[in-house]
This record gives sequence, structure tokens and C-alpha cells, in this order.
Amino acid sequence: MSVNAPEEDVVLSLLSNKDFKDWVLNPSGDRDFYWKNWIKSNPDKLPAVNKARELAMQLKFKEDFLSTQEADQLLGNIISGKTSDHAGKVVSLQRQTYMRWVKIAASLLLMVSSSIYLYRFVSSPEEVALTKVQTSKGQRKRISLPDGSVAFLNASSTLTFPASFSDTLRSVALTGEAFFEVVKNPAKPFVVTTKDIQTVVLGTSFNVRSFDAEGSTAVSLVEGKVRVAREYSWRDKQEHMLVPGERLVFRQADQSVEKVTFDVADVTGWKDGVLVFSDNDFTATIEKLEQWYGVEIQVQRQPSEAWHVNGHFEHETLAEVLASIQFVYDIRFDIKDNNVTLICN
Repeated sequence: MSVNAPEEDVVLSLLSNKDFKDWVLNPSGDRDFYWKNWIKSNPDKLPAVNKARELAMQLKFKEDFLSTQEADQLLGNIISGKTSDHAGKVVSLQRQTYMRWVKIAASLLLMVSSSIYLYRFVSSPEEVALTKVQTSKGQRKRISLPDGSVAFLNASSTLTFPASFSDTLRSVALTGEAFFEVVKNPAKPFVVTTKDIQTVVLGTSFNVRSFDAEGSTAVSLVEGKVRVAREYSWRDKQEHMLVPGERLVFRQADQSVEKVTFDVADVTGWKDGVLVFSDNDFTATIEKLEQWYGVEIQVQRQPSEAWHVNGHFEHETLAEVLASIQFVYDIRFDIKDNNVTLICN
């Protein structure tokens, strides 16, 4: 059985990843949390993960029988489905028999339904104890992480992390937006995984924004240094180093990456209770108000001119913010509990 080209790239990349192989042989702690979360976020890669996992387990036994060169050849043969009639010229009869056994075993294992392995991954008896913190519209939370690091979670966001970090890795998963103040520990990298990218740090302060509806992920560095990479970009894995004041934006639509400078107050003001508008158009302004105050805004008429809203509002009410906007744009509004009616004149 052969593997198609893109899938083969994934298998080879996984097998060359030390952390993946360590996880296969010892699925516990942060490492188990990270890979299970990655599989859930990348279900299309599951067949390749299954193949790589079984190959890694089979090849674990080759060390007593094969040289490194022979093992590499064996791996290539298994993945491509090729066999060799000249194996006896290279290895002993014992090794030849072993290689044949591994090829047969691998072929059988790779035919097993991927759904069975998904059950094994997700329902392993050694489940990692996870903590999941969620926020709704209008809600923000300060979270103390197991290592003493702090995460500020913005509205409509979710942060998932193990109840305790492992000895080698500190891994969290984010949907939405969060600002992190990470305790420095060179021996235990801190990894933030979102849908599209992975941010690795040792100790620093940075902001990550990754809302599905926005179609982009942004990492903004305030202090320290971070490494940002696409989540296993198999053919061309690109990594980007950021220095303070730099912001990396990944856009899903065209898979583009842009590195720009940013204003710290504009990007991180939310964690200090500051509502920031930075040249926001009408739609973005309405969405930001809904998220910040936890309300639903019904727009009865669209504005006749383009909006460019700027300003910082610290601990001000929705009525006060709308009144400020009213000075610039011709609007009327009515607030009843969590329902707001906005009329553009």
C-alpha cells in the first residue's frame, strides 16, 4: 500500500519530529495534551498520524536488528509500499525475516480504519486532566496558570491547558484572544497553539488573537522574544522570530504572512479595561461594542458615509461611548437591558 504524496510528506515530517516520537512511546502530560489537541484541530491529518504512529512503534524495535542506514531504507520501503528481492545481500537472514515481518505488519496496521485510532487517541485510559476557561460577550478573565504565568482572556474566548505542566513543556490551546505574561523558564518552553499557528516562548509578554470569524491569527510581542510557525506546514515550514513591537498576522484565505509594527496600547489595552478603536469602520465598531459590553445591537438603517472611529475609552458605559460617537456621526440609539437599537440618520 502506498501513501499519496502530500500524506507521505506529513508522515515523514512526523517521523522526523522528536516530540511526536516521544509522544507515541510515552503519551502523558503536556505532550499528550498537545498532540491530542492538534489531532482534533487537524482531523484531515489523522490518516497520516495513524500511519506515522504505527511506523514509529514498529521501528522502535528495529534498533537491535538494523543499522541506521538499513532502518532508513526500511522506512522508505514501508511508506512507498516497495519491497526488495535483494535484501538478503545486505542483511542477515534474521534481519531479512524481520524486515519482511515489519513490512507485512505495517501493511496490515495501516489498513485499520482511522476512526478506531481516533477513539484510541481521544479515549485513552491515561486522559490528561484539563482545565477549560471560557468567556462570553462582555466578559474578561485573569487566569493563573500552573507554572505561575498569567493569561488575560478576552470576551468570547476559550483557553484550555493541563491541570499541571510536564517537566519539559508548557502547552495551552487558545480560541479567541488572550494576553500572556509568561514566567521565564528556558528548560520548559511555553507553547500557545491556535487553529493555524504555534507560538513558542521561554518567558515574555505577548498577545494572541485568533477568532474563527475573522479568518486570521495575529501574534503581537510586547516583551522578550517569540518564535511563530505555521502549524506543521509540511512542505515549507516557515518560522518567524519577533522582537518587541512586532506583530505577525497570518491570513487563512490566501495563507499569507505579514510582519508589521503595532501600537501596544491599541492591541493590549483591552486587558486593562480600555476599549480601543483604531480606524474602525461601521461593521467593526458595532461588533466591538457587542463583544465589549455583551449586548445585541439592532441596526435599523446603514450609515450614509464611511466610518473611521478612533479613540480609547477607559471604564466608560455603552451609553457614554455611543454618545461620543454621536458627536461625529449622525446616529440615534436606545438601550434597554442588553438590547440596543441604533438608527443612522
